[in-house]
Amino acid sequence: MFVRIVKSKQKHGTYHSVQIVESYRDPRKSEYPITRILGHVGQVDRITDRDVDNIINGICKAMGRPTSSDASLECTRDFGHAFALIEIWKHLKIGTILKQKAKENGQTFDLEAHIRLMVVNRLCDPTSKLGLLQWLEGVYLPGIRREDVEYHHLLRAMDWLIDHKEELEKRIANRLLTLFDQEVDLVFYDITSSYFEGDQSITSDDIRRYGYSRDHRPDRRQVVIGVVMTRDGIPLCHHVFHGGTPDKSTVREVVSDLKERFGLKRVVFVGDRGMLSEENLEYLLEQGLGFIVCHRLRRNNEIRELITTTHESLDTDPQAGEQYREEEREGVKFVVAYDPAVAKLVRKSLDVRRLHREHDKLKGRMLDLGNGHDDGSQKEPPSR
Repeated sequence: MFVRIVKSKQKHGTYHSVQIVESYRDPRKSEYPITRILGHVGQVDRITDRDVDNIINGICKAMGRPTSSDASLECTRDFGHAFALIEIWKHLKIGTILKQKAKENGQTFDLEAHIRLMVVNRLCDPTSKLGLLQWLEGVYLPGIRREDVEYHHLLRAMDWLIDHKEELEKRIANRLLTLFDQEVDLVFYDITSSYFEGDQSITSDDIRRYGYSRDHRPDRRQVVIGVVMTRDGIPLCHHVFHGGTPDKSTVREVVSDLKERFGLKRVVFVGDRGMLSEENLEYLLEQGLGFIVCHRLRRNNEIRELITTTHESLDTDPQAGEQYREEEREGVKFVVAYDPAVAKLVRKSLDVRRLHREHDKLKGRMLDLGNGHDDGSQKEPPSR
């Protein structure tokens, strides 16, 4: 049984009709299959979606089968975003690298699957490891069965990643750079921090310490995280420092690691001014690396002198727009930039801060007067 569309030409035009037909054999009539019409449904252009549903449901009901109105969904799971991430994971062959390393160490459980699961969860819906098990109940991940995922295996996988961090980062970075045919001649380095709840320490040399918090939580202990990336945003490696580590004290370790572990020789190091120190710049030059940094004007006599000598050549007219001047000094190129819009914002910011300082001074004096603390500048009232 099947559906057939029949074309017929009549006086007013050509019409297409839908028929339900079946083929059968009758040797008495023909040696070939014979088609007979079981029913006429009507003209194609007059049949609506509702008509189609009614016909299908009617046939199902006549045959004792469930209709579309009887169907119900007992369980649904998210799929699309997780599937896309897993396909990227496969294409980058990160899983292959992890499996090879796990095989070398003789791991007895599917370590790669547990790491893959944690990565997908971190990108889709970050949660704790216990929360991850609950999240997995509502997500379909090809190649990962819920009954094969165990909490203690997730923790073991994280410990394994820490133990083999240096080698895995190098392997994965080499794979990505080869895949995208990239040459590492420019690296960007930046730092962030992440704070922790709770005060209990497991070890005496706990790296969670108090320090400058980028999360505005100086009341919480933290760690400092440094990330190195290529010019196209591909991560090479990361470093974790104790929570009180100043930005500029991390540069030497990161640069040494780039040269030793990744074999980078001719490369330009890009960092913000928080990582700047004269010692760091000298070290970068000694290592034969170039650098691009933003210099603080007020903290360097050479920069202040450079600004003074080039100031006259800059047109400070707002209509002149952005301008740049370059000067070479002892193998280092300085670029002086002037932007009227930025200059206006800086002046406004300085004025606002000056007003805040004056306000705080006046407020302090008013409080002192209100509390009866006279500084002696006022004359005593005349006695009667």
